[in-house]
Amino acid sequence: MDYLLQMKNMRKDYAGVTVLSDVNLTLEKGEVLALVGENGAGKSTLMKLLSGSVMPTSGEIYIDGIQQHFKNPFDAIEMGISTIYQELNYYKDLTVAENIYSGRLPVSKKLKKVDWKKLNSDAQQVLAAIGVDISATAVVNKLTVAEKQLVEIAKAVSRNNRIIIMDEPTATLNTQETDSLFQLISRLKKNGVSIIFISHRLEELFIVADRVMVLRDGKYIGERAIREINREEIIRMMVGREITNLYPRKVSHIGDTVFEANNICGGIVQDSSVVVREGEIVSVFGLMGSGQTEFFEELFGARKMDSGEMKLDGKTLKIKSPADAVAKNIAYVPPERKTTGLCLAQTIHQNILGASIDRYKKGIAVDQKREKADVKTMIGKLAIKCQGAKTEVKALSGGNQQKVLLAKWILRTPRMIMINEPTRGVDVETKTEIYEIMDSLCQEGYSILMISSEMPEVLALSDRIYVMCRGKINASFSRGEATQDKLMEYAIGW
Repeated sequence: MDYLLQMKNMRKDYAGVTVLSDVNLTLEKGEVLALVGENGAGKSTLMKLLSGSVMPTSGEIYIDGIQQHFKNPFDAIEMGISTIYQELNYYKDLTVAENIYSGRLPVSKKLKKVDWKKLNSDAQQVLAAIGVDISATAVVNKLTVAEKQLVEIAKAVSRNNRIIIMDEPTATLNTQETDSLFQLISRLKKNGVSIIFISHRLEELFIVADRVMVLRDGKYIGERAIREINREEIIRMMVGREITNLYPRKVSHIGDTVFEANNICGGIVQDSSVVVREGEIVSVFGLMGSGQTEFFEELFGARKMDSGEMKLDGKTLKIKSPADAVAKNIAYVPPERKTTGLCLAQTIHQNILGASIDRYKKGIAVDQKREKADVKTMIGKLAIKCQGAKTEVKALSGGNQQKVLLAKWILRTPRMIMINEPTRGVDVETKTEIYEIMDSLCQEGYSILMISSEMPEVLALSDRIYVMCRGKINASFSRGEATQDKLMEYAIGW
């Protein structure tokens, strides 16, 4: 068979440690290959070798049967390979159009200057082609996380590439946007574009993929045509065993009201109220742009609130900054862990202590012995896989980074934890572990206010669900009342 892409015996060692061991991959023209595996399985490393951002220890790459030697990402781009990374890669102070065409801005032949009219027009056409309603002249820093993801997709599509690597492309997209992306993928396939699709949302594979390939511990485990395999078989191949309970949730004792926010207004958020009780997981569900993240940021003091009232254990809260919220025992786990949640260049020890340093002061000194003991306890409690507390966070998998971020706030023993996308970019097994952590927190009497773009996650974990549409909470449901149809009906605003 004549393959568009062949990767043969790909191997990568770091300081004598093998992270990818003699892996083979093939890709046909117009094919969607789903590449799956737990965090740390080797998926990202294999794709870095293909995209030219990392050099292999050994192995060969062929495009149309001709061997390639990528020395940098530009070599791969020249050969028609583009990557949409899980961790967004954008210039925050430039416009959407400038980001889409970065490094290749159109220049007027007469004036020898950037042709801004053509730039904005071309970018708007690309956005329209993938069904994205964002202005090409908008500054990227003003966009939501989901909108930034869509800009990354538009950038890849604008290059007319032959191979597009999509690493968790739907992680921040709502149902409608995900459907639009799948329609786009279908059109790209018909035009002969091949796609390597990486996703922890296994249900997506059966919609978009032709074939699925599984990696585990840096090794090739197997591959099957998508029509010949089911979800349970994929999970067994990924983790080496069955996961019988993806959403573990014990019946917890729901206590008195811990937190309430009444008639919150500010920016897009209008007249929205929530109540969270002890031992309860409460979700705020909505489509992209509905205002859930803005709502959480206002509650946490990271965004200005124009009016409204908040109470914690019946006492009125005055929160004007995140420092105020932390001092009042409210925590917030943001959706972008690498940019707003963690300091990647610091150690696990430093990150876990990041919100609790004040608690270890002994006069002018610091109780380092207690610091070390508490960090060790948190590493064990959350089962963070690492070489030790001195390991830099950037060396961890996405799932273990998320656990470090949770540990940072749990260590502070907050009265309420707000969690925005608890399992974004996390593999199936680690998702279950995070669900177990959240459940155990509820058993201990913590209160959790959550945002998730994954409908099954919302329905399975939540004791109560509020629905937000166009900046306003317009419905609430108990666990027994909530259904996917009901949530979507109110989220769309029918």
